[in-house]
Amino acid sequence: MQLIKPAQWPESFRPYQQLILDEIQTINQVLDKFVLLTSPSAPQMGPVNMTETIQTMAQAIQSTSLRQDITLVLEISTHSAYVMGDPDQLLQAFQFILNNAIDASPKDGKIIIRLIENESHLRISIIDNGPGIPENLRLRVLDPFFTTQKEGIGLGLTIAQQIILAHHGKLHFSIPTSGTEVLVDLPCLPNFYEYSLCISE
Repeated sequence: MQLIKPAQWPESFRPYQQLILDEIQTINQVLDKFVLLTSPSAPQMGPVNMTETIQTMAQAIQSTSLRQDITLVLEISTHSAYVMGDPDQLLQAFQFILNNAIDASPKDGKIIIRLIENESHLRISIIDNGPGIPENLRLRVLDPFFTTQKEGIGLGLTIAQQIILAHHGKLHFSIPTSGTEVLVDLPCLPNFYEYSLCISE
């Protein structure tokens, strides 16, 4: 499709070339997620500055949030907070979670990204002010291919959970009076092995 020049197409077919290329790109994205889900690569562990990772994630997603008139609010400390992990995989996991929050948010909505340091772990919260998760669906949100979005695939949160578990962390939900809060707990760098043991138990 990429090699065919517009002049080589019958004139009535020419408007469909870009449409076909766009659909092929969509299929590629679905297949990439499916491969990641079924054959995940082992994380390349090293110290990760979560303060910088959250700032990078917010910058990467900013254009999407601006298009939907959604404000991102960062509530993070100015000093560095470290975990043991794979920076690329963690960034990917949080982008999946944040994309879900954006999809769930109304226009002129607000998403809060909060980093809290505890003795044994870091807690990253992503809070939206959307309609929330209906009670009858709360046990299914992490299931593969489950989605309430018309254009959704239903793999983002599943992959995010898989990555967090590979980092000996925990992904869970809090349902406030409105919206949804996704919480990710990751062991602090000095307590990585002790905290992972507690999670596994």
